Amino acid sequence: MAAMAEATERQLWVFVEPSTRDVSEASLEALSAARRLADEGQNPVQVAALVLGAAVDTYRETLARHGADRIYTGEVGSGYLPEALAQRVAAAWEASDPRPVALIFPGSRVGREVATRVAALCRLAFAAQVIRIRWHEDNLEVDSLAFANKVQITYRGPHVIALHPETFPVRPARRAGEVLPLPGEAPTASRVTLVAFRKADPRTVPLEQAEFIVAGGNGVKDFRLIWEFADLVGAAVGGSRVVCDDGRLERSRQIGESGVIVSPRCYIAVGISGAIQHVRGMQNSEIVITINIDRHAPIHDLASLAVIGDAHAVLEALIRKLKERQRAKTAQEA
Repeated sequence: MAAMAEATERQLWVFVEPSTRDVSEASLEALSAARRLADEGQNPVQVAALVLGAAVDTYRETLARHGADRIYTGEVGSGYLPEALAQRVAAAWEASDPRPVALIFPGSRVGREVATRVAALCRLAFAAQVIRIRWHEDNLEVDSLAFANKVQITYRGPHVIALHPETFPVRPARRAGEVLPLPGEAPTASRVTLVAFRKADPRTVPLEQAEFIVAGGNGVKDFRLIWEFADLVGAAVGGSRVVCDDGRLERSRQIGESGVIVSPRCYIAVGISGAIQHVRGMQNSEIVITINIDRHAPIHDLASLAVIGDAHAVLEALIRKLKERQRAKTAQEA
């Protein structure tokens, strides 16, 4: 590893969330956002990736390929340790001369949790759910979403920035990727230790955090079928505005421009026609499966798989097959 060089130039730091595999997509989004900023600035700015508690050899090529001028490495304990990660980043910030222009964190659970802790430890201005970053004179200006993504706020001069997920495009931009030790001292033992992971109940997970959603629209008259199907597949339940307006579903589960904006890995739209207000609330879903009797419904344009059929008949058939599979599995284990 190269010896620590004096950093007299201005830098943007990007926190790379720990992983035993390659760099996460959220971290690459943050790195690409920082690289674009550095290239657009009137004064020279370097991009430095912070890699903590992982073998840098696993990450170096990917980080260099996506815009990292430097890669700072440091040790923390193993496991999920947001307190230790934040302490190490805060110590590096305090030890840096000059201080970085800003710290950019990925729009992920780990990124947000570490970002808020670093901002508190260092008493720095913090902006979360950031969807745009630009230069204002020689400082940063950001646009941030708030109040369930219904309000956009502009901040000037934040030093800790947590991005909104799946907002910034990932773009290769080859740089040197020089590996250096992170300045500052390693933290003392963390006061918080990971005890166990428990799978969350899909019925209680906030929709914006759900990875699997079954959403019902006006084509579903009996919402008990939606709930039963969702329970069987382990999905959260959402709906269109019309089903929340008439009381079939509580308002907090409305998906759309005037409701909750979601980006799950899988989104099953049942009996939803695809009004633009609803589409804008779920169009970032990775996989979209649609069930609708109208083969010309606009929602099918987003579908990875489109099922043309009556919503109730399809749901009843799926529920029956899932229960048969559960009974067969139980019989095999007995």
